[in-house]
Amino acid sequence: CHEATEAHIEDPSPSNIRRQPSRDACVSCHVDRSSHLDLMAPAHQRNKVSCLSCHDVGHSSPDTEVLPTVNRRCIGCHPFEASRFELPFAHREGTRAFDCTECHTMHATSRKGRLNLQDESAPCVACHSDKRLPFAFPHPPDNRRGCMSCHTPHGSTAPRQLVRNRISNLCLECHTGVPSSHELSSTRYQNCTNCHSAIHGSNRDPKLFRN
Repeated sequence: CHEATEAHIEDPSPSNIRRQPSRDACVSCHVDRSSHLDLMAPAHQRNKVSCLSCHDVGHSSPDTEVLPTVNRRCIGCHPFEASRFELPFAHREGTRAFDCTECHTMHATSRKGRLNLQDESAPCVACHSDKRLPFAFPHPPDNRRGCMSCHTPHGSTAPRQLVRNRISNLCLECHTGVPSSHELSSTRYQNCTNCHSAIHGSNRDPKLFRN
């Protein structure tokens, strides 16, 4: 891990050894982590984020990867995402914000490896499995941008982490051909999910009615 070891052995002094281990030293053992990191986190590479930007050197446990206080390490570079957890409706478990690594991983095998699972909805449905059943009539956004078509992943000012504060405004971004029978000035039609309540998909009705 350290350079100039020969000189240090001859003359044990802090002045003749490089104390800080380098990325090259890390990947001499963790070869797979280097290639995967370059592939799916190019921004980290461009900004010269090294192994030691996130990991401690681990002298006390050399066989264990050391990544203390995950969220604190991440938000040092990602303050916008961190601020979203302070919004009224955030991705929390009780009062605790989820660790970044519960959805994201840095050591994966593809460009989509920034998320733990491989398609855009997969990290969500790992917990919300009932929202990704094989529906006979799926909601089309699920096949486009996945959950993030309607939800923000970190936090929102809208309930259920929606991207719009009014449900009708969110629905109308895609559903522009509203039937003439739906008079949008009437409060009856201003919340689409009053009737189309099977929002994620239905096995009974293509218009996503619950019954």
